[in-house]
Amino acid sequence: MAGLEWINNNKIKTTGLSIFAIYSLIFYRIYQNDKINKNSESWIYWKKSQSLEDLLQEPADKLASDLLESIQAKYVHPTHPTDFIYSIVQASSAFDKEINCIQRQIAIYKYLESLRCLQLFFIKLEDKAMLEEQHRRLLYIKNIFSSWCARYKIEKNY
Repeated sequence: MAGLEWINNNKIKTTGLSIFAIYSLIFYRIYQNDKINKNSESWIYWKKSQSLEDLLQEPADKLASDLLESIQAKYVHPTHPTDFIYSIVQASSAFDKEINCIQRQIAIYKYLESLRCLQLFFIKLEDKAMLEEQHRRLLYIKNIFSSWCARYKIEKNY
């Protein structure tokens, strides 16, 4: 009861603290997602010299081969370097984590845009557009990976 009484007597402070807490939480979430998205080791930056359109022009088999080579180089089991499945599992997990992170970030940006508050968080519409492009790129890369996994499984079962 004392807490409610304090809130009632200090409405301006309570409102200010609430707004500050919400702003801080949103800003922190944006910062955390940005840290993941801007990591140079992220799969978003795989073949970064090529645009998504360039990647779409390349034969899927060649992309799958290049991607698998990158996966094998990036994820090596600490005690069993020849463990092929470890690399595949780690890559799949990394793709899912990055895709979820980008989707969360896009959802936050869309929500802030609907509230017309992007500028309060120092976000430009170009940032949102770039994030959506990265999302499409990452989904395509994961699709190449998933297609290779499906073909590999079919070939091993026959």
